[in-house]
Amino acid sequence: NLKDIRFSEALTEIPRGALAECGAARLELPAGITRIGIQAFAGMQYLDQSEIDLPDGLTVISDFAFFNTPFYAISIPSGVTCIGDQAFRIDGYSSPQMISFSFPENLRCLGNKAFMGQGLMEEITLPGGLEWMGESVFCDCGSLVKAVLSEFGLPVVRIFCLTVKTVLHTPC
Repeated sequence: NLKDIRFSEALTEIPRGALAECGAARLELPAGITRIGIQAFAGMQYLDQSEIDLPDGLTVISDFAFFNTPFYAISIPSGVTCIGDQAFRIDGYSSPQMISFSFPENLRCLGNKAFMGQGLMEEITLPGGLEWMGESVFCDCGSLVKAVLSEFGLPVVRIFCLTVKTVLHTPC
């Protein structure tokens, strides 16, 4: 049984499915990672850490990267420009869900269902530079009571699935 996972400092990308369904308890990423591949850490149900620290040089979090991987907080580095489809989705309420999350100002795209099922998130503020946002991004986020977002053209119902209680639009 793996307990801790540490990657080589020379690694720049975590490949597709690298640790999907892995039973490791701790995950430590090297500073040189710029991209997390599709399903790289999907289904890591046994993580025993409340927060994941992502490297400062990270720019892309691919589709399903942390799908069904439980943790309470994540710090997304300022260089991340894209979060893929279902990247942080929790499928069901049995797993721990994010309480704390902040979006980087450089974020340009946010994939379909990226945070679906994160039932403990209470408030979000989306950055003004967001250029594209998929559908149902915050669907089934039952505790979400406030969302602050810029005008970017998608109807609120398609983003939140009617789960958010207060939506504030701010000028770009």
